[in-house]
Amino acid sequence: MCKNSYTDEVEKLGLRLNDTQDMLMRPQKPFPNNLIIPDGVSFINKEAFRSFPKLESVIMPDSVSKIGDYVFTGSRKLRKVKLSSALKHTGNFTFMNCSALEEVVLPPNLEKIGYSAFENCKSLKTLTIPPTVTVIDDYAFANCSSLLPGILFNKVPFSKEYNL
Repeated sequence: MCKNSYTDEVEKLGLRLNDTQDMLMRPQKPFPNNLIIPDGVSFINKEAFRSFPKLESVIMPDSVSKIGDYVFTGSRKLRKVKLSSALKHTGNFTFMNCSALEEVVLPPNLEKIGYSAFENCKSLKTLTIPPTVTVIDDYAFANCSSLLPGILFNKVPFSKEYNL
């Protein structure tokens, strides 16, 4: 994708890039409730979408290989997320307090679910953890009261206290 059309697309959505135009930063103006992140973004900075009150769904392109901590924390209307298939780590506190979150598509090659990644996601009912996951950090699923019956673990060794 041409950088000019790429940056135009990012700006048109109300999003913001860093100086090297590969990292998505915290937006400074409103953006769509149902966000499709443009292809070409490789990194989403920490807290980029933290506590965005109207965000309902996110589709992340496969160009995203890394996300920072707290990316969606506290986005209380967020219901559905498709993560990039290139992600190896969810980040820490990524979806903490996303109380409306019902569906997350985890990437098939995910290796690590971060500390408190889904803590307090009370609407999350099912989640399939790929067999490539080797680490689930402490409190990854703490207070996910609807999740316990529907989670599929695929023989994952846990850290000390994953707290379901």
